[in-house]
Amino acid sequence: MQSILIGPNEARGTWIHPQVAIHLAQWLSAEFAVKVSEWVYEWMSGKHPSDKIWSQFQDRVSLVYDNVPDGYFCVFREIADVFAALISNGCNPGTKMLLDISVGMHWANHWKSAKLAEKFGDRRYFDHFYPQYFAQSYANPQPAACYPEDALPTFRRWLRDVYVPHKMPTYLKTQVQQKKLPAEIANNALAALATREAQRAVPRATK
Repeated sequence: MQSILIGPNEARGTWIHPQVAIHLAQWLSAEFAVKVSEWVYEWMSGKHPSDKIWSQFQDRVSLVYDNVPDGYFCVFREIADVFAALISNGCNPGTKMLLDISVGMHWANHWKSAKLAEKFGDRRYFDHFYPQYFAQSYANPQPAACYPEDALPTFRRWLRDVYVPHKMPTYLKTQVQQKKLPAEIANNALAALATREAQRAVPRATK
């Protein structure tokens, strides 16, 4: 085991031999030992563990990207940056954490309650496919809602001002309770999204 405390941030940390890491993990729990073993074997094979996570996300993107009719937008494509922020902060959506379903349900409720169809026109549906290794793929293709692109600015404001700060914490808490996501990673993801939005904010003009 070796600890590096000086130098650039990316070079700092505590390093341990992979086989020792597996041995130490066994002292915590069998489940954790399995996870560490998978990580070590993937690392030793030359494939970074996060490659699989990004690959699963990219597989979903590739099956949705060209299916949305011209003049419309879909929730999954519009929240790709939220997915990216989660993955970058250690979250592994896997095949069970389907954030777009949560966003889609809340947005659909807002669409109806705010009577946005009267302003922007009716929503449509398109064929949505899941990768074959997702359980949901057995029902492919599935009808998914898409909305007039004139409503896109409204959706983005709602996502930024309503869903991310008020709905998403509840969603992630549920994922933690269902043991689909560690609490620490959920908190890191929320903090990262909050920081991102703060950095995006346009500074107010001073008099």
